Amino acid sequence: PDRVTRLALLNASARGPSAEQLAAWTRARARTEAGEFDEVAAELAEATLGAAHRDDFLIARNARMAATVGADGFVQQLSAQATRPESRPSLSAIDVPVLVVQGDADRILPYPNTGKRLPGLIKDMHLVVIDRGPHAIAWTHADQVNRALLGFLA
Repeated sequence: PDRVTRLALLNASARGPSAEQLAAWTRARARTEAGEFDEVAAELAEATLGAAHRDDFLIARNARMAATVGADGFVQQLSAQATRPESRPSLSAIDVPVLVVQGDADRILPYPNTGKRLPGLIKDMHLVVIDRGPHAIAWTHADQVNRALLGFLA
């Protein structure tokens, strides 16, 4: 804690997983273990990139990332996500400035259910909402995300 002077979060959620998320992750895991990882990864790319930002370059980038992670890594990620704790009660203990950057078109972590609820829970928080930004805002809106991060760290 003594080393952390600022905290930046991109498309973050302080909530534990919902029953709907757990069910979707269970289905994704079963399909992946049944050999459908490529199909699952392609479907996640659609949700992660959003329709307005899905182009050949970003689809290929997402496919490379999925290939690097692999089916086993993806199953491990799903297991980790399923154990994400409910953290909202502890947010008031954060005593460093916090930047939250989130897209308002995020289908993975919808802004109304996540980022929009954080002001008031964190004492010193600055929220940047990326217009029409999907979950992969670091890819689709890199200039805006970088400006927000650099401004926060300056």
